[in-house]
Amino acid sequence: DSWIIDGDYSRTYEKRIAACDTVIFLDFGEEICLKGIAERIGKKRADIPWTENRPDPELEELVRKYRKDNKPKLLELFGRYPEKRVITFGSRPEADHWLIKNFIIGSTVKGTVDRPLGSAHPEHPDMIYPVNYGYADGIIAGDGEEQDVYVLGVDEPVGSFEGRVIAVYHRFNDKEDKWIVTTDGSDCSDDEILETIRFQEQYFEGELVR
Repeated sequence: DSWIIDGDYSRTYEKRIAACDTVIFLDFGEEICLKGIAERIGKKRADIPWTENRPDPELEELVRKYRKDNKPKLLELFGRYPEKRVITFGSRPEADHWLIKNFIIGSTVKGTVDRPLGSAHPEHPDMIYPVNYGYADGIIAGDGEEQDVYVLGVDEPVGSFEGRVIAVYHRFNDKEDKWIVTTDGSDCSDDEILETIRFQEQYFEGELVR
């Protein structure tokens, strides 16, 4: 009933655009793409069964030629199929914000609390959790583990939760964002959320997205 094809294989551009209803165009530019390639070397990824252990000169050359060779082909096809919805992002934060606002905020999740209110951090015993903290069952985050969640709306330790995502704390210097979930249907101001999660997020750079 629905499908997503990911990748930049120019020989199938037109077939895919003709068949789809929406194009997500990640127009990040050469510098960002080359940096992403370099950062993936030697790192295990959840989406591919192998690890890139050395630079790929052919791939890097494709990136360098992209604006001259491939991008004009895409733009021409976008003009040829004006009925298609084309969503263009110029940076990773721009794409992240769109995903958060369109697919995460307002969703209902169930999960497990593995660090209940009043408990101590397993590696930093001087950090006491002023809020229930756990993870959304079955939802995998950017670090390959289940998505971490701050659980608001309950003032006693709990072992599980079900609630609505009202915000996401988007970390700039980490692979994983933190979801803010309320269990009682209430909402909170930005200041209230930031004050509640400050005990841990003060050690990271980020922003609250709603």
